[in-house]
Formats: sequence, structure tokens, C-alpha cells
Amino acid sequence: LWVNLIMDTFASLALATESPTDELLRRKPYSRGEYLVTPTMWRNIIGHAVYQIAILMAIMLAGDKWFSVRPASDAAEGSWSVETGVQYTLVFHTFVFMQVFNEINARKLRSDEYNVFKGFFANPMFLLIIFGTIGVQILLVQVGGQAMKTSPLTVEQHIYCILLGLGSLIVGFFIKFIPITPFTKIKIDEKPMTDQERKSGVVTKLRKSSQILKQRYSSGPTSLTQEHPMGRKASKIGAY
Repeated sequence: LWVNLIMDTFASLALATESPTDELLRRKPYSRGEYLVTPTMWRNIIGHAVYQIAILMAIMLAGDKWFSVRPASDAAEGSWSVETGVQYTLVFHTFVFMQVFNEINARKLRSDEYNVFKGFFANPMFLLIIFGTIGVQILLVQVGGQAMKTSPLTVEQHIYCILLGLGSLIVGFFIKFIPITPFTKIKIDEKPMTDQERKSGVVTKLRKSSQILKQRYSSGPTSLTQEHPMGRKASKIGAY
């Protein structure tokens, strides 16, 4: 639930509250035929996925040796303890910091936008979400315990996780130098809706329902009294 919150809800809220820049307002609007996932998005998705998978798999496979902790494989199947949970906590902690710093990357996506910190302090909501996420994440790791299946980390381990997450900023910078041409070939088949799909859509049904209600009650109070018994009773009282 926490990972979904920081990657979806909080991230979208933080980025949606960014003020529009002059460059953005001068940009031509996208056409209706544009793909939902653009080549620039594919480049960022694939580039960061490679980095994150590589680092997280390395911690999973060799993190016990790197950080001198008890391997998670020592735990019995289905069990958890503070000692054997450190390795998985390192994976969780590093992953979250990767998403936090990648939110900063997401502020500037174009190939010519190298300074992702431009206007960084102009959005209080973005700062609140970023620093709030970091604070809650550290709290969950340190005191989550059995409920969160997290083991408290040392200051040194926290720093290593933050530095590995910070690597997302460096990766994001170099990704901008990758040519965009190969990613133009990646396309999702986005077919337009058929007439049958439009008719069976939820929005269409809601509109039909609202039209029926509007027609039913368009004649005013008289029709309301006919439809509802309390309305008929009220009309009788009014007549008296």
C-alpha cells in the first residue's frame, strides 16, 4: 500500500501541482493520434528499469556480503526476524529512495532539460510530499518491526540506500543523451473504440440515466408528487 501511494497517488499529486512554465505554454498541443506512451517516456521507463532492476537484484543476491548482515535465506520459510530481515529491508529502502529521486527526474523529461532542480523550491506541495515521504519511510523502517516486516538500519546503511537512490538522478541525466530514434519503434496498439463499445460504456449509461430522470421530472412539482407517496401527501396537505 505504501509503495502504491508514493509511486501513484503522491507522485501524481506532487507533479500535477507544478506551475506551468513559459516553455510548456508555448508548446504545440498533442494531436488526437498521438500515442499515450511517447518515445521519450519509453526511453525513461526502460533506462530507469534497467538501473533499478540491476541494483535491487544485486542487493538481493549479494547484499548480505556488501553490508555484512545475516542473509535473508537463513530465515525459515514464512518466518521473519529482525536479524534475517535486514537484507530485505535494504531492498525495500533502496527501492523507495529510487522512486523519490525519480519523481524529481519526472519534473523535466525533454532531452534538452538537464537541470531537473529548476524551480524546485517554487512548489511547496512538491517539497512537502518529497520530504514527507522520506520521513515516513525512515520511520517505517526504524519502528515498523513485525507489522511492516522491516528491520532497523544503521546510519551507514541509511546513507548507502540514499546514495543508491540518488543514482536515479545521475542515470536520468545520462538517459537524455541516448538517441530517441530506437524508441520510436516501440508502440502499443491503441485502437479507437468501436460504436458498440461506446454505447456500452459506463459514461454513456450514466448520461442516458440522467436524461431519463431529467425527462421524468422536467414537468416540475406535479410529476414529483405523482412519483413519490410523500409528494402526494404533501400536495393533499397543501390543498387543505
